[in-house]
Amino acid sequence: SEALVLEHKQNLTFEGRFRQRRKSLKLSQAVLAKELGVTQAYLSMIEGGKITEAQLSSDLRESIYKWIEQI
Repeated sequence: SEALVLEHKQNLTFEGRFRQRRKSLKLSQAVLAKELGVTQAYLSMIEGGKITEAQLSSDLRESIYKWIEQI
């Protein structure tokens, strides 16, 4: 159900929401990294939780928030 999907999304971590959004759009890490202006390796570290949300620059964090919320 829609409510269950919403509840699941709310329980995901920042990196989980980021990864899920990328995969739902069938984008490779390399393509998305280029779009966001970072390397694929850096994007991989974000998705893997090695670089936390708090460690991102405010500009990159804002770009990722906007990208995650796009419909």
